[in-house]
Amino acid sequence: MTNVIPAVVNLNPIVIGTDVIYVFTFPYSITGYSFEAKVQTEVGNNAVATFTIAIDTVNKRVTMSLTDTTTSELSVGLCTWYLEQTDANGLITKIIEGKVRIEKP
Repeated sequence: MTNVIPAVVNLNPIVIGTDVIYVFTFPYSITGYSFEAKVQTEVGNNAVATFTIAIDTVNKRVTMSLTDTTTSELSVGLCTWYLEQTDANGLITKIIEGKVRIEKP
């Protein structure tokens, strides 16, 4: 992993039992990159949810989503999350991180 200071973005709350989608548009080409995003109870803890990632290289967008089934398994509270990108050489960089509140419906 590289030593890059990630952007801090606090997400809109995740409501338990609902589908959620977050979309990020990048100012650079994301062709050749893969992405991974997770929710953790605290930085460094095991993930409590892993986002499904869709990559749109034409529009330089990454869409992160969680299904209602996945969010149903979450507990109310304030969590951390992150988005990492991996380049063609396998270099992993955490590019965005922040907080996300898990709420009851």
